[in-house]
Amino acid sequence: MNDQCRGTTRDGAPCAARPRPERGWCAWHDPDLADRRDAWNRSGGRAKSNVVRAQKRLPQDLRDTLEALYRVMAAVESGEMEPSRASAIAQVSRAIVAVFETATVEARIAEIEAKVAARAAS
Repeated sequence: MNDQCRGTTRDGAPCAARPRPERGWCAWHDPDLADRRDAWNRSGGRAKSNVVRAQKRLPQDLRDTLEALYRVMAAVESGEMEPSRASAIAQVSRAIVAVFETATVEARIAEIEAKVAARAAS
């Protein structure tokens, strides 16, 4: 069995990856995995998107709120939920975000005030 994939890289050089057992191709060059490779590429691109990165930075409470809003939107689109109910849920979600934003701003102000006080004391 060959210890190197039979595929080639984009620049035409031989692929240096180890082949999958009994195949002769690595996962990225195996013709039988073309469909799965496309899915891998799509999922990799999604993980790097600005939206996904922003979602990862959200606190868990706001992530939960965002996920709930996605479900509400899908329910409205499919006709499973009345728009008036979705509107009420959106208003509550806005209140949750406003409370979080206020708490974040207050924490930042307290941090700045502490730094200013520390500088004044020294």
